Amino acid sequence: MEAVYKTAGRRSVWLSCIRAGPLGFFELAERSGPIVFSVEPRTRYWALAASRTASSRGSPTGRRSGGSGFLAASGEYLESREYTPGLPWRRMDWRAYAATGRFMVRLYEWAGEEAGAPVWLLYDGSCLGSYTCDVLASSMLSIAVSAEAEGRGLHLCRLWGSGCRPAGVAEVLEEAMRILGEGGCRPSIYQYSSPLSALDAVRMLGGSPGAVGGVGGWEGGGVVYIVSCLVAGGGLGLLGLVESLRSRGIGVVVVAPGEPWLDAPGYGGALRETLEAMVSSLEDAGAVVRLVS
Repeated sequence: MEAVYKTAGRRSVWLSCIRAGPLGFFELAERSGPIVFSVEPRTRYWALAASRTASSRGSPTGRRSGGSGFLAASGEYLESREYTPGLPWRRMDWRAYAATGRFMVRLYEWAGEEAGAPVWLLYDGSCLGSYTCDVLASSMLSIAVSAEAEGRGLHLCRLWGSGCRPAGVAEVLEEAMRILGEGGCRPSIYQYSSPLSALDAVRMLGGSPGAVGGVGGWEGGGVVYIVSCLVAGGGLGLLGLVESLRSRGIGVVVVAPGEPWLDAPGYGGALRETLEAMVSSLEDAGAVVRLVS
């Protein structure tokens, strides 16, 4: 891959991007000048951050400024921060950039999230390939590191698994690495047109779309982050879960890969339609959906 940057119309700076290994690095090397710098992919960045956080656990670090990389833009303006992987780069703060010369993005506090409230991290380890697996792993690590830095309790729950358990960053890092290790093309790629209508039909017939083990005994408030590929299976159950949580007044943020068809180009059209239908249905059910490109 190559990119071209123009500086004040005087010359063009050509950058070449070199990829090395599934947990390697991206190196951007300037051809026409002496500058060489590197940009780490999301998972490696957050894996290193998680390792540092886990090794320093118990030390007085204080509350980290800002929030997780998946704060919704529907609440009050929080601050502008220099971009790091996982932050919403599309919300660039040009005024802050002009003042600092750094790539700054705007962050907003989600109105439904209580300060200091515990974080429930629900995840589905099913992914389609290297891109979707990377997004799932890096999203989990981003949320866990943010929760730990802010002194918020974290509960880790595997969707369709055996329940939830209190966890630290080290446990989330272990799960993220397992997702990457098991990552590969999954055959369970399917499409449906109206998930909520299908869910209503299941309820009318007296069936159950399934649930997360342990969620029925949910205690207290907090916010629920659901990290899922959305198009790799379990769609009906996920919609039923979100509806159940929202009916109890629990805030839900769903984080998912924004372009899953990159891992399955032969299914591009079906995956795009499925993702759009899922996002629309989840938002109708009251969830905040954050797609990670």
